[in-house]
Amino acid sequence: MSNNTRIEWCDSTISPIIGCTKISPACNNCYAEKFAVRLAGMPATKKDYSQVITNGKWNGKTIFRPKELEKPYQWKTPKKIFVVSMGDLFHESVQWDWIDEIMKMIIDLDYHTFIMLTKRPDITEKYFNHWFYSETSPYMGPVPIPNLWLGVTVENQEAAEMRIPILSKIPARVHFASCEPLLSEIDLECWSKTECLSDLIHQLDWIIVGGETGKKTRKTPIEYFMNLREQCWSNDIPFFFKKMGSGVETPIELDIHEFPFFGLIK
Repeated sequence: MSNNTRIEWCDSTISPIIGCTKISPACNNCYAEKFAVRLAGMPATKKDYSQVITNGKWNGKTIFRPKELEKPYQWKTPKKIFVVSMGDLFHESVQWDWIDEIMKMIIDLDYHTFIMLTKRPDITEKYFNHWFYSETSPYMGPVPIPNLWLGVTVENQEAAEMRIPILSKIPARVHFASCEPLLSEIDLECWSKTECLSDLIHQLDWIIVGGETGKKTRKTPIEYFMNLREQCWSNDIPFFFKKMGSGVETPIELDIHEFPFFGLIK
């Protein structure tokens, strides 16, 4: 299967919405922002990206690019497609009718799998539970949509405890966490400052883990990766180790073949 992206856990990407705002420590070295700055300087992409970049930074604006929705219709072989790699689909400034257009495409192309990742699960939950899956919505199909996966970025314990419980409230074929960049040790099995109130790992179907790359990289101790690997192993959760990150010289024995990539997701 051809792959038009450097993101190892999908086959292709589309960005019908671009633009964002940094909201958490995971955003400090945003790869999409850096790439958007480059695209804002290129003749072919300047018109769109110059609207969402100001002085080399995200400016908080988002724009809708409906022509991007035509691409998956041209791909006749089933693909795993990451939706909106150049921003956050559920950014505060994104109009819900834009998301509706994306959802229409997803429903039409049921032979593809579409993957959404956000740092704003509160908005995601409002969109799906209070609009798209609500009794007043025109949508009459199955809940959840069989070919849609929803995920949240989980860079530290605080993000895990804040985002995963909200994500779990949204009907989805697959719920997943992207622990990239992994900035602190994360306990998904038993969490609380005082006692074990609940677990987070059983609210997930898949976990992606990776370190940070680029300039001013924050290095991730090997033990953080190992700890998450063991949590996944103990709970039969598919684990995908993406990369160590920049500046880490000691090799780590993380055989991804020991942890089913999609093998436990039926």
